[in-house]
Amino acid sequence: MSKLYRITRPDFRLPYGSNPNTREALTTDARNLPCIYWPDGRWCLAANMYVLDLYDRGHSRQGIGGTLATYASNISHLLHFCFDRSLDFHELSDGQFTTFIKDLREERRENGERKRADNHVRAIAFNCLDFLFFVAELREDEALVAKHGRIRAFRKLVQTPEGTYALGEWTHSALPTADPK
Repeated sequence: MSKLYRITRPDFRLPYGSNPNTREALTTDARNLPCIYWPDGRWCLAANMYVLDLYDRGHSRQGIGGTLATYASNISHLLHFCFDRSLDFHELSDGQFTTFIKDLREERRENGERKRADNHVRAIAFNCLDFLFFVAELREDEALVAKHGRIRAFRKLVQTPEGTYALGEWTHSALPTADPK
């Protein structure tokens, strides 16, 4: 499977507005930012909007793309899956997402050994569910990723040491059990 993202140059600046007095573009440092493409080379709008959302939330771009590159790499599997089936992200069903996870688990190297450990499959699935939830929010489609949605996945509330609640890991019936750490 080919890599579906490229990292921006060290001098790349991301425009975010313009100065009303001078009409000059206002920009911010965006070096080492992954830009995601479909397998046929077209720019993937939803995936790049997701990366920008993660960027705005402060995810790392250190080294060769940092955490953002990891997320881009992980959701690339879903882009390949959807592209090969001529599906848009919002068209995915629970059965198709289950098949996607099954395919990730069953993919083999030339020597017959599994390509990914279950923890790696889980990481890919978590990033893909987070991405699909982002797509659902963009489309204002509450039924795409939900406990009783077209993709039946949800995050439980978990109590933090400070006594507050936060959203935990994604839950979906196709996720493999975590390997011991």
